[in-house]
Formats: sequence, C-alpha cells, structure tokens
Amino acid sequence: MDAINLSHLNILIAEDQVINQFILRKIFSKWNLSPVFVSNGEEAVKACQSSQFDLVFLDIQMPIMGGYEAARIIRSKNETLPIIAISATAFLEASEEVKKSGMNAFIGKPYTPQELLTCIHQNTSAA
Repeated sequence: MDAINLSHLNILIAEDQVINQFILRKIFSKWNLSPVFVSNGEEAVKACQSSQFDLVFLDIQMPIMGGYEAARIIRSKNETLPIIAISATAFLEASEEVKKSGMNAFIGKPYTPQELLTCIHQNTSAA
C-alpha cells in the first residue's frame, strides 16, 4: 500500500468515537487523504447539504441521529453518492437495513486498511 495518493477525493466520515476517528485519520493520512469528520448523522446530513463528497462513511450507531436515518435523508437528496455503513454490528443483522436506507455497502468493525482501500476503489473513481 505504498505510494497511494487519494488526495483528490473528498470523503466524509460520520463517527462518534474519538478513538475510531484517530485510527481512520492515521490510515487515511498514509494515502494523502484528509477526510472531513463529523460526530453524528445530523452533522453528516448538514455536511452533505453544504459540500460535495465523493464518498460517505456512516457509523450506524451514533447519538442524535444514527447512520440509517442519515443515509435515508442523504440518499433522498443525492441518488448517486456512495454511502458506506461502518458498524460493529454483524453484517447479517444489518444487511437488510443497510439496503433499505440506501447505503451501497457495509464494512464491519474492526476493519483493515485494505478493506477500506478496496471499498474506496470500488465506490469511487480513485484509480
């Protein structure tokens, strides 16, 4: 994963846990990527209304507004924006709700940098 440059991408991450934000910052910094971080779904919806993103990662369980509700609102205003669920919830438990809310994919916690990179490549024009 050396010499990966994703600096051209504008990525939003909604994650309420500071330690998870820290881990994601470390991973993404290795790819010259500085994502925008918000702490809940309501902030994610507002960010998507005021800025254009290439990809959104939404934690499913957050205070104020969770990822499913945020995804529904974001999706109602933007049909093409890739939205990825991130959760410690088992995929089988979450998969139906992920689809219903309009999310494109699911990444389970804990995730690896390679899983994140693969997801970014599959859902953007990062190549």
